[in-house]
Amino acid sequence: MLPQSAHPNATGGYVYVDPHVMTTPAIADIDGDGHDDLVVAVSYFYDREYYDDPEHAKDLKGINIGKYVASGIAVFDLRTRTEKWVQHLDLSTDSTSYKAYAYSSPTLVDLDGDGKMEIVMGTSMGFLYVLDCKGTPVAGWPKQMGEIQAQPLVADINNDGELEVFAADMRGNLAAFSPKGEEVWERHVHSAVSQGAVAGDIDGDGQLEIVLGTASGHVYALAGSTGADIPHWPYRARGRIQAQPTITQLVEGTGLQVVVPAFDGFLYVIDGLQGCADVADIGETSYASVLVDDTDSDGMLELIATTMNGNVYSFETAAKYHPLKSWTSQVLGPNGQVARFGYVGIYASPASRVARDVAGERLQIQFEVVDKRVAFANNGTLLAGGRGPYNVSVVLKGVGVKEMASGDAPVVGVADSFPGPGVYTVDIPCPRSQSSAVVRLELVDGNGLAYADEFALSFHMHFHRLLKWAVALPLGLMVGVLLLATQHGRTHAQ
Repeated sequence: MLPQSAHPNATGGYVYVDPHVMTTPAIADIDGDGHDDLVVAVSYFYDREYYDDPEHAKDLKGINIGKYVASGIAVFDLRTRTEKWVQHLDLSTDSTSYKAYAYSSPTLVDLDGDGKMEIVMGTSMGFLYVLDCKGTPVAGWPKQMGEIQAQPLVADINNDGELEVFAADMRGNLAAFSPKGEEVWERHVHSAVSQGAVAGDIDGDGQLEIVLGTASGHVYALAGSTGADIPHWPYRARGRIQAQPTITQLVEGTGLQVVVPAFDGFLYVIDGLQGCADVADIGETSYASVLVDDTDSDGMLELIATTMNGNVYSFETAAKYHPLKSWTSQVLGPNGQVARFGYVGIYASPASRVARDVAGERLQIQFEVVDKRVAFANNGTLLAGGRGPYNVSVVLKGVGVKEMASGDAPVVGVADSFPGPGVYTVDIPCPRSQSSAVVRLELVDGNGLAYADEFALSFHMHFHRLLKWAVALPLGLMVGVLLLATQHGRTHAQ
């Protein structure tokens, strides 16, 4: 239950404004206390449709509902299920051009490298906020832009070894900022951007590009270092883009592909290197990002698209499955907005992730850490080997005290630090009873950027088959011996 927002009224008292959540929350341990936190962007206003009901209007007691609109951040401890803090951000009326709504989902990341996460989000009043883990605005922030509905993108977009914050507004303004709030670059695209941008090395040049769609139907691919259009871009669809693009590899080669639906009823698959597209006519509009995964376990990728008509489409592709090619939610974790294939991530080896039933006390998992990002020493020297060390955890999800049968505080995984990219192997304890679980591998770098891989296994589910044979085989052998003895006795009697 979210708290109401209290604002002073004309008599010196307070008006309590109803809270509404109009965007997706984020989950991470932002303050390093070992508990996951739920970070919610909240809009405070009176719903006119609700209060048009005379019975509901009685609760207003004469309040002018058009006078109060606000936004804020609320943080909850998911383990204790208690509120940690609430920070109010903007305040406006319902009659202003810029209203204090919060449409932008928060992005959680450690911008300053202190081991605790900052909260990055935009508001409809045009402020781009960065708050620390206690809700205090970070020095140099907020920044003023136009109305921000799109979730900010946080990544090292210019390969300088530091993270940048990228934001786009409804007036077509695009800007990238350093962690201290200094402008890196800005540009204008002459059309509204309502959904978040993603990043990936779509043309195979080793540098990140920022990809976003606009209301004019343009899909832009910008050089992360300058904000300039890369060759053969932007691509022009025949309808506006209201969905966040997805980046993956569907065609073998040096580049990646951008997948995005448009309001002309087509699904576009745009090649990052050539800027040309294949299209699928679905005949329906979509606000939702396209998801990518091997949904039928045939070893090939499928594209999952959803529409305003309520239909869910699954498109087969000729691309072989790889864990780093999948994109299973609009944002991967608290800050996953960068295409991972060939760039950065963690994944289990094919032998480890193959579907099977596991028997025994320990499970061996082999995984690979991939990191093609550049890193710099304190003196500015370019370092080889990614941006390690990496904190990696391998845990079993979906099992507890009963399944592990090893005390009131069972160990369900391991956590360790690894120096750089490469192939590693860890052992984790297995449940001691029949169960199934999801094995989750998660890598977190020094900026709190999280990368994960998951796969399902069963444990001791086939034990009953062994037990059946252990019981039936001796009995069968005894019956066989008796039959042979009986037959032998008859033959001897004859």
